[in-house]
Parts: sequence; C-alpha cells; structure tokens
Amino acid sequence: MPPRKGPPVAPGPLSAPPKSRQWHRRNGETIATGSTAQLAWSVAEQLVYLTRYLRLGPGDVVLTGCPGTFAPVESGDLAVVMIDGIGELSNPIRTPG
Repeated sequence: MPPRKGPPVAPGPLSAPPKSRQWHRRNGETIATGSTAQLAWSVAEQLVYLTRYLRLGPGDVVLTGCPGTFAPVESGDLAVVMIDGIGELSNPIRTPG
C-alpha cells in the first residue's frame, strides 16, 4: 500500500478550500507565505483545466504552485509546503544522475 499523503482535500466536486493559507520552506527557512486566494488561477479553475486532458482519481495529488515569491531550489535541498487544514508535503530535491 502506498504511503498516506494526507486527508482528502476535495470530498465533493470542486470543494477545495478557496482561501487556505500556505507556507513554503526550503531547508527549514520560510521562503514564501500566501493563500490559495492569491493563485493566478483558482483551485477550481485548475482542476477544470486538468480534467479536460486527464482523469483524476482517488489518491491523485495536484500541485498548484506557490503564490507570491519564487525561490529556486537546488539538489540536496528539502522543500516543504504546508497548507492550513490540509497538512504538509516534504520533497527532497535531487538532481538526476
């Protein structure tokens, strides 16, 4: 069984939280904060667009990106995204090869 990613975000059609606070950290340092309300396209708009081209199923993860400041990551960094009421996603950054 694959590891659990966190609680379901959209238990019903397009019911993702519209104004959830987000924190983005790189190696323990907060590099960006914001809200899903600040995204260029709403979560609902992004899901509508994606489902024109692919089928989403239970357990799928959609990464929407980060509102606000962009901060590059390098191989060896640990990138962490936290969203109020949803949880935390940690990604170790590795260069292929």
